[in-house]
Amino acid sequence: MDDPLVLAAGESNLVHLGSVGVRFMLGGNQTGGRFALMEHPLPARSLGAPVHTHHDEDEFSFVMAGEIQGPDRYAGDYRG
Repeated sequence: MDDPLVLAAGESNLVHLGSVGVRFMLGGNQTGGRFALMEHPLPARSLGAPVHTHHDEDEFSFVMAGEIQGPDRYAGDYRG
C-alpha cells in the first residue's frame, strides 16, 4: 500500500444494479481491508439505495453534481 493509486477516467469497472450504477474505484484488497471507494452514478429522478444500515462499517456519501433527497435528508447543491 505504499504506492499511490491513480485511476484515469473510465479506467475502473462500472456495473449496473437496476438503475444504480456502481463503479469500483478502490477495494479493501488494496488498503489492507481498511477502506473501499465506490462511485454510484444515478440517472435523474431514479431511486438510489433503499434505506439501510451497516453494522460493521461506516458509509459516507459525497454528491458531486445535482442533488439527492430523501424523506428527512437532503444533499447536494445549496438550496438558498
